[in-house]
Amino acid sequence: IRQRGVGSSDASVIAGVNPFKGAWQLFMEKIGTLMPSAAETEAQEWGTLLEEPIARKYEQVTGYKVRRQPIKFSTTHPFMLASIDRQIVGHPRGPGILECKALNAFTRIDGLMDLPDYIYIQGQHQLEVYGYDWMAFGILVGGQHFINPPLEITRDQATIELLVTMEQEFIRRVELNDPPPLDGLEGTKDLLKRLYPTDTGITVTLQEAGAVARALAESKD
Repeated sequence: IRQRGVGSSDASVIAGVNPFKGAWQLFMEKIGTLMPSAAETEAQEWGTLLEEPIARKYEQVTGYKVRRQPIKFSTTHPFMLASIDRQIVGHPRGPGILECKALNAFTRIDGLMDLPDYIYIQGQHQLEVYGYDWMAFGILVGGQHFINPPLEITRDQATIELLVTMEQEFIRRVELNDPPPLDGLEGTKDLLKRLYPTDTGITVTLQEAGAVARALAESKD
């Protein structure tokens, strides 16, 4: 299902704020050249296992109930989808979204200003898909400290409009098989080795390489 559109984790990648994956890798996964890893990292595994107790803790400290929801596609932008952790019900502001996060012990979160950019962008994407005005984050730090009161954000329409534009451009590239520029993330070298395990036999002359280097330098000026 996720191959059919852009999910909330994809949104942070496309926006360039995801520290774990770049747009080039995501593009290769969407066109089927690379398969997303089916194996969870230990951090991801614990994040999945802790989702339920974090949701229960949110109910305990706020008094509001939460419930699961199926994957939802946006009615306005059909390429956008979201798989939220929980829906918040019975709140005076109307339904909201609960995102459960288990962060490592070195994470410092004293308020909204400390919320990582990639989490904020994921949240705005989810709000657009659901058409909601607000959401909350149940954040467990180091496996033993729950951020209370839970952090909340409201719908940021300017950010959402920019995000939708970036996602539309990414989907256009996928449809045209036009990859985005290579990013400088640490994993890019390993991905290139997976895609091109043997020598292609293509030779690049120094003159051609020099032209590329000059073009790159000019683009940075």
